[in-house]
Amino acid sequence: MKKNLSLLKLFNQKDSFSRSRRILTQKEIIDILARFSIHAGTQQIIDFLNYLIGLYPNVDEFCQRDIKNALNKLKFCFNQQILYENFALILSANYSDLYLSNYFTPTEKQPSKIIEQFIPEILKNAQSDRIVERDDAISRLLLIRKSNT
Repeated sequence: MKKNLSLLKLFNQKDSFSRSRRILTQKEIIDILARFSIHAGTQQIIDFLNYLIGLYPNVDEFCQRDIKNALNKLKFCFNQQILYENFALILSANYSDLYLSNYFTPTEKQPSKIIEQFIPEILKNAQSDRIVERDDAISRLLLIRKSNT
């Protein structure tokens, strides 16, 4: 998985998601990595997750759908440690239709310092007129609530 993940580093932001080739297209590599993630270590999954989150806002809606499909496969590998280490990332991610918090299952109490840092923004976005922002904020609130009960 580590070598396959390094293939993604050959692509830059301007490369076409499904047309530019470096042995395989970025789309094909992401699909392969998502399928093999069940055999990957925690750090490799975290690196792949960070890559997908960074890529998501920079691609078109068709590529975003492919990233969501990869996350749907990857979510079965998310464990307590991955949620704990990425809780701030999940809460601070751009508000979009990715709904990142929905891919995680709450498992244990999360650090209150992180929650206190992001809760004002989450509450503000929960009252937004934009449906995507509101729904994403609500899903984050649900993750926080389930993680701390």
